[in-house]
Amino acid sequence: MKNSTVLFQFFGLLFILIVPAYFIQNMMGVEDHDLSLQFTYAFNLCFTVPFTVTVILFKNLIKQYIGLIFMGIGFVKITVFLVFSNLNDIDVSRDNFLLFFVPYVLCMVAEIFVLVRYLNRANF
Repeated sequence: MKNSTVLFQFFGLLFILIVPAYFIQNMMGVEDHDLSLQFTYAFNLCFTVPFTVTVILFKNLIKQYIGLIFMGIGFVKITVFLVFSNLNDIDVSRDNFLLFFVPYVLCMVAEIFVLVRYLNRANF
């Protein structure tokens, strides 16, 4: 399968998941004064897009480590968010938790979609 096809599918899936979720959360008014909805979506996309594009482009070089890299990126994403929230005195309440984890889960679904496709086709 061509890289351009997978990139198109990845960005299409990401768009289909992220845009409606953003507007639903925005209409619900779950935004906190310390943490903006736009920041949480941009933060998650800034980790997801480079990671997934790198995996797509270098899949043959890193195919044995894709699962480890996936888990590491998820850990780094959560850790950076928690460090950011502590440095900026943002209380991680239930609402802030949902502000972060809705886009986090949606981005993870898109990442998993791409990774599963490659791991199913990989020759080890």
